[in-house]
Amino acid sequence: MNRSRWWVIADTHFGHTKLSEICGRPADFSEKIISNMERMIKPEDTLIHLGDVTWGKIPKFPCKTILVKGNHDFDTCKYYMNHGFDFACSSFTMTYGGVDILFTHKPAIFHEHDLNVHGHLHNVGKIESVCPHYLVALEYTHYQPILLDAILALYRKEHEDDKS
Repeated sequence: MNRSRWWVIADTHFGHTKLSEICGRPADFSEKIISNMERMIKPEDTLIHLGDVTWGKIPKFPCKTILVKGNHDFDTCKYYMNHGFDFACSSFTMTYGGVDILFTHKPAIFHEHDLNVHGHLHNVGKIESVCPHYLVALEYTHYQPILLDAILALYRKEHEDDKS
């Protein structure tokens, strides 16, 4: 029996060639991201996309998908749901593994959740906040999605270190 997994990705910017200049992405970053998703994600999995999907046609994703719209996702939530996403919103929360998580595109400087998982900053910005954050940046993940379980493992390790 296959166990479904939750994946997170942000700022794919498929087809946005300027990101090679802005963030140092390789020229073939769009192909790398799609290839990695196809290799890693199974149809029974869910991908949470934290915005800034594309500068062109929305690709076919290999699983169920949730879009948290980014500042470059100009169409309505309904548009994105009519073009391949199972659900689209501006932000959402969920409790996963006992952790209350806020999913956003831009970081929420102040929040009341255990953790804010976000994108937007790529490898060119940092956030200063007393609230726990996790930046999903493809520039740091070798253009691969990251398992939500891996994010929570890092959160728990940092949280345990804070207590000691």
